[in-house]
Amino acid sequence: MKYVSLLIFILLVSCTTDSGWDKLPNGYEYVLHTSSGKPNPKKGEVVILDLEVIDDQGKTLDNSRDAKQKPSFVIPMEDSEELRRNPLIGLVALMAEGDSATVRVPLDSLPNAPATFQHSSYLDYVLRVYTVQDAELYAEQQKTIQERQLARYTADAEKVFNAYTENTLDATETVLPSGIKVALIKDTKKEKPQPGDMVSVNYYGFFRDGSSFDNSYRAGRPFSFTIGQGGAIRGWQLGIPEIPLGGTAVLDIPYEYAYGAQGNPPVIPPQSDLIFFVELENIIKGK
Repeated sequence: MKYVSLLIFILLVSCTTDSGWDKLPNGYEYVLHTSSGKPNPKKGEVVILDLEVIDDQGKTLDNSRDAKQKPSFVIPMEDSEELRRNPLIGLVALMAEGDSATVRVPLDSLPNAPATFQHSSYLDYVLRVYTVQDAELYAEQQKTIQERQLARYTADAEKVFNAYTENTLDATETVLPSGIKVALIKDTKKEKPQPGDMVSVNYYGFFRDGSSFDNSYRAGRPFSFTIGQGGAIRGWQLGIPEIPLGGTAVLDIPYEYAYGAQGNPPVIPPQSDLIFFVELENIIKGK
């Protein structure tokens, strides 16, 4: 997901010492909760944030506290009409390291708002700025972090895959009527996703011969989709609801519930069964 998408769909609550609502130049209402007095970010710098989305009933719809990596945003180098209309860009430009603020966004001003937001007349986006960094330095740091994470996750995933295929994996296995196998490794006993819920899943995908074809760690972010509304293969639509929030599991998916007889060339050959090591990172409740 791009920086702007991260800002539109993730957030964190900060302390409130509100002095009243004001208006950004683009007309959106905002309130500054805390001010550090430090300089505002410059064009091209990266702002690292905590973010939370709250509906008009005070319910938290999304929260960056549930993410392993804080969302970040690059202050645009060039101005444009599209950027000027964005309610978050104008607010971030007014915030410094240590500041916290809220911007109120009418739902009808959000293009393609997720189904989980549709019940609200407006959304409050609560932001807290942790740090502001030089873009090149930030990119180098993130590249190093992602390389280390990928190496660690690859080793863990391969260990789980080998144990599963050798029948030595310590897990509770369930076989669904579809033939999909769910081997639950870490059972947190927390809630499981229901139809209409949006889920975020980290995954490492294998063919039966042990070769890997894809993983979410390479991109540095989990894959998100809504249960029962497409956006993922049928094997995930049926298998992920068997996993509790924060749980890990192996999904063993027959090709009929993956990419079918035709496959997904050139990555997925025809009639390919797929095995995934997955972690359910987040659940955003539907209506």
